[in-house]
Amino acid sequence: MGESKGKPPRRKGMRASLASSRELVFYNDAPVQRKFSQRFSSEIEAFITAIHEAHVQVQAAGKSWPRVERPQKLLLFLHVALNSLYCSVHFLVSGYFQAAGQQARNYGEACAMAMLMLIDDEWISLTSQRARYPAHEAMSRVTRKKNAALLSAKLGLELDRWSDFRTINKHYDHYSHAGEFSLALHLNLRTGHILGGEFDGAKQTDYRDHLVRATAGAHSLAALVSQIGAHAATIV
Repeated sequence: MGESKGKPPRRKGMRASLASSRELVFYNDAPVQRKFSQRFSSEIEAFITAIHEAHVQVQAAGKSWPRVERPQKLLLFLHVALNSLYCSVHFLVSGYFQAAGQQARNYGEACAMAMLMLIDDEWISLTSQRARYPAHEAMSRVTRKKNAALLSAKLGLELDRWSDFRTINKHYDHYSHAGEFSLALHLNLRTGHILGGEFDGAKQTDYRDHLVRATAGAHSLAALVSQIGAHAATIV
């Protein structure tokens, strides 16, 4: 990978020191980002186009949806989904693959939470339980018989497609746990242990797959904001 002035050496290992620790905290990601830009320029541009579309939709909703608690809370979940996609790709192209996956997982849960807020019983549960509401179950709560029926009527939810979405999102569970999978995210087969951000040539297929999924997620988010917007005035 490219090196910048004052950046800790990688290929021969790095000796622990206060200086190297400080440099890793204030790490210069530009050399890694240049490598991603060189190898994945078309995929990154496709994501930028798609996330811009979603951003425009979320911003427009912020200006037009009723300024009362329920639609604004729903909008905040959509904002979390948007920002999670931005952060996911930013972390990826900066060489932080595990962090990218964690943000992708958060995107899926935020979309599910936004959808659930269209359902009166789920909204009541959230407002009564607050932080105790089981947000980690949001993806599966969408598929509960009553919820699925309501979301099918309001948003055209198709359980087969939602199952595919859950499968992709569940893949990112591996990024949130310190298991065998996540160990590989901190290793470069050529240079050894990864400290800070790094471009690993052996993971290029995985990088590309992540960018393609993020782009699809941005398109889905734009559509979801539009679909929910049709009901924004009625969920006060």
